[in-house]
Amino acid sequence: MSSSTSSTVDLSTYTVDQQKAIQNFQTYLQCKTVHPYPEEGYSQATKFFRSYAEEVGLQFEAIEYVPGHPIIIMTWIGKEPTLPSIILSSHMDVVPVDIEKWTKDPWRADIVDDKIYARGTQDMKSVTIQYCEAIRNLKLKSSFTPKRTLHILIVPDEEVGGNRGMKLFLTSEKVKELNPAFVLDEGLASPTDKYTVFYGERKIWWCKVTATGAAGHGSRFIENTAVPKLVKVINSMLEYREQQKSELDKMCSCGKQLGDYTSINCTMLNAGNTDSKTPQYNVIPTTATAGFDIRIPATENLQIFKEKIDQWCNQDTGVTWEVIAGMQQGMLDNPVSDISSDSYWWNIFSQGLQKIGAEIHEPSIFPAATDSRWIRLILGVPCFGFSPMRKCPILLHDHDEFIPVNIFLEGIGIYEKLLPNITDA
Repeated sequence: MSSSTSSTVDLSTYTVDQQKAIQNFQTYLQCKTVHPYPEEGYSQATKFFRSYAEEVGLQFEAIEYVPGHPIIIMTWIGKEPTLPSIILSSHMDVVPVDIEKWTKDPWRADIVDDKIYARGTQDMKSVTIQYCEAIRNLKLKSSFTPKRTLHILIVPDEEVGGNRGMKLFLTSEKVKELNPAFVLDEGLASPTDKYTVFYGERKIWWCKVTATGAAGHGSRFIENTAVPKLVKVINSMLEYREQQKSELDKMCSCGKQLGDYTSINCTMLNAGNTDSKTPQYNVIPTTATAGFDIRIPATENLQIFKEKIDQWCNQDTGVTWEVIAGMQQGMLDNPVSDISSDSYWWNIFSQGLQKIGAEIHEPSIFPAATDSRWIRLILGVPCFGFSPMRKCPILLHDHDEFIPVNIFLEGIGIYEKLLPNITDA
């Protein structure tokens, strides 16, 4: 990492409220909620939001179903609290950084050339602070009080599957108390002048393929060995990957996006004794394994896709595959939220955006995975992925992740105008 510009930047061109929002954002970014050991950062973030809630006048609660992994709820009680509520959902954890690839310090939240650099600026700490600052402005600087109760939900561990965060929360009694009707969660930045909105996401299959075969000395032509069997499967997978990529390249101009196609990536390979101290290059291994990250569109027939993998693995005897535990397994579908013309909450949300002049692309399927999948699957309420970041490159999980200051501030204004339309529905 090269030397980084100081985060002490002249903010005098911004209003007092904007300066405060920027500084709060920087403080949150400096909470090192990074895997694989996010607990200290979680503790720092909890203290920050507890203080924030006290300052703004929101109810605050931090629940730990798993020690060290708090679920934070900040609540603005509505005028009609018996109505089903609105949840503004976000996650506080971030993925690790390759420090040598960053030209800015990923934990200082420096402002350089009017951009805020830090891990989590796009994924998704900006959205959390945009929620908070919009509510601050509505609550303290206007006479507005929402009709429905509004909850800001901040969960841990989204980046590692949500098993100690959202998934656990949605099976608790607490979520029943909140009585949610509608949820907003994370989306993606948009490089264009339009915003993106997601109503579903691809199915995740993290698959392990295992091939077994004859063993022997590496000097012989032994047949029916494990590695060539595994290579056949890998080649079949990669051939299908190229087909899907080619179709995406041809069709993206017609409105289809990454989430409409199946992506396959081989992410793990193992065979033989690979210990660097005692390698055995002359032994043909009996077992070879490969791991795959497969993302399947919501429109794909999962049974047909399973049969496709079966066919790839049945080219030889001794080859098996499985969906690894810890993710949504087997034939379990990913529900999508209704975006039809007669969908109540889609109309409320999309017309609210239209009313405030926030133009969006055609709603689409999220290409990766978020906590939204658990919300749709377990809670069964409408949930849309929306991060108000336009004219901004997509940099989640990338080196030198940043968000332009003006885009961050613009997002606060979007929520400030949008939330009254949603809460008073």
